[in-house]
Amino acid sequence: PFFLAGVVSLVVVDILNLFIPEALGEMVGLMSSEVPFDYQDVIRIALRIFIVGIGMMVGRIFWRLSLFYAAGKMKFDLRCEMYDKANRLSQRYYHQEKVGNIVSWFTSDLETIEDYMGWGSVMLVDAVFLTILVLFKMFRMSVVLSLLVLFVCSF
Repeated sequence: PFFLAGVVSLVVVDILNLFIPEALGEMVGLMSSEVPFDYQDVIRIALRIFIVGIGMMVGRIFWRLSLFYAAGKMKFDLRCEMYDKANRLSQRYYHQEKVGNIVSWFTSDLETIEDYMGWGSVMLVDAVFLTILVLFKMFRMSVVLSLLVLFVCSF
């Protein structure tokens, strides 16, 4: 449940992340127009950016706590299972297997699994969802320009 909640929160932060450039574009458009702008519009856009920023902050705190708690819990559970298994193994096994290998399994290998579960999940979800969301928003704004950008970036 913590892992799923963290992933959902991460996707929500990715969605909120797309509102900032849009609001900044509105602000630039407002200030660069020939007609004098209303300060109420500037305050409204700035307030929207602030609220989105607060939402992103809360979401980031939540996904970090959720995902890394889930990763740490998984590491703890794996370490307990490994310890139980190690207690059941025979003396002969420990004479044949190098002690360094066993210690490595309990330390660095578990740390690697925890990193993949924590940061690896963040990178995977961010890469997939943010790419999809950005492409969707790009094509909604301008199909021709989006295709041109994708064509140029493919080289």
